[in-house]
Amino acid sequence: MIYITVKAKIVVTVLLVVLLSSCDPGLINHYVVENKSEYVIEASFRLKSGHRKFDASDTIQIVQILPQTIVEIIEYGEIGMAHNKTQQFLEAFDTITLHSIDASIKIDVRNWANWKYEVIKEGLFSIDEVEYRLVLNNKDLKK
Repeated sequence: MIYITVKAKIVVTVLLVVLLSSCDPGLINHYVVENKSEYVIEASFRLKSGHRKFDASDTIQIVQILPQTIVEIIEYGEIGMAHNKTQQFLEAFDTITLHSIDASIKIDVRNWANWKYEVIKEGLFSIDEVEYRLVLNNKDLKK
């Protein structure tokens, strides 16, 4: 039978606490477009090389957002904790545009004031998740 001394238990506990607390926190950013309009919207974007997956291509991705739908256009992870990036919320994007064949979009999608920010998940032993959501209504588009 193996007996562990009190001193050894304390040392092991301290080492475990140091090991667990020294990990870099992770953050997942979700970018969502909620299309409440009657128009089909297309989101075109490309992430900067440091923010996309290693196997992702360098081409512009296009996501179609049908009327009355909610679509996550991209999610990416990074080192950090949940916080509102305000003006820098699109820092990972090399380019991002929204357009419609049937109408022109009147709002600036690069202006963070047009997006809603929400912390989805936050915790000491979990990866934080945040969402930036752009809601488009008919009044935001001009035929």
